[in-house]
Amino acid sequence: MTVRVAAVQVRGDRAPLEQRISWIDALLAEAQRGGAKLAVMPELALTGYELGEWNFEVAEPVPDGPSVHALHELARARDMILVAGLSEREGAHVYNTMAVVGPDGFLGRYRKLHPASAECAYWRAGESAHVIETDLGRLGVGICADMIRRTPWSIYAREGVDLVAIGAAWPDYRDATNYPLWREYRAMHVEATRAMPERIERAVGAPVVLANACGTSEVMATRFGPKVVTKLAGRSRVVCGGTIAEDPGDHREQVVIADVQRGARGVNRTPAAAAPEEPWVNHGSNAFRATFQWVDVVTGYLYRPLYHTTPTRQRAYVRPPAR
Repeated sequence: MTVRVAAVQVRGDRAPLEQRISWIDALLAEAQRGGAKLAVMPELALTGYELGEWNFEVAEPVPDGPSVHALHELARARDMILVAGLSEREGAHVYNTMAVVGPDGFLGRYRKLHPASAECAYWRAGESAHVIETDLGRLGVGICADMIRRTPWSIYAREGVDLVAIGAAWPDYRDATNYPLWREYRAMHVEATRAMPERIERAVGAPVVLANACGTSEVMATRFGPKVVTKLAGRSRVVCGGTIAEDPGDHREQVVIADVQRGARGVNRTPAAAAPEEPWVNHGSNAFRATFQWVDVVTGYLYRPLYHTTPTRQRAYVRPPAR
């Protein structure tokens, strides 16, 4: 069965929910005109991607918060299944979450299993991954840095999915002057936006829709340090037997639309691609892959205590009702 899908590349700038819904709906209108039935949006598409105390303020319950309600209205108006990211609050904890919503309501959520580096100061890691049932088939969801880990992809390969949706805010360090990263690393880091979705497609045996944010974001360690502005890579794509549609990499908002074969499990599938090496990127030098692991894993351990020392009252902040 052929399904038309869309990777909705929206800017990652921090903005109020109403503003971001307006940006998203303009892009969804284009996706609807193109005949898409599934639209995937970036990590934190409903809030904007920024690492700071603000994440605790905008976190909300899922599915009962205003962001998921607004997403449901969009899904109903556009007659699509939508996948979009937000900051989720449950009790005293905050998660980096992707919500899946259809015209008839909430279908499921996925909490990022592997917050990367400084993200560990702001979001608790999710505990597991599970397949989300939709009218278009069985959907597996992932978020950004999950792409360089074995899970959740090994779970989806084992349980079987028809489609994979990935929301990301993957950075583009090629022009960065504020990170101590050598040129090869910077170039290959952004190229991972192609290599990793293609490897995930081979491992899972299902088409992959990657929606990566464009624009800029601000990064700051909790309660100290200056804010660093980072460019987001864009480069959203649809992968089915290799990349079949992609953003040309010009860092603009746009919609990438393609037809994919749903239920293609077993086609070009190489389960060994989900082998348990970490990280599992398959390009670049040994030094590059080692640096990938160092940056993502080791710095994550350094930042994680900052999340746990953040006052509970701050993590459990409740957004005031809209007036």
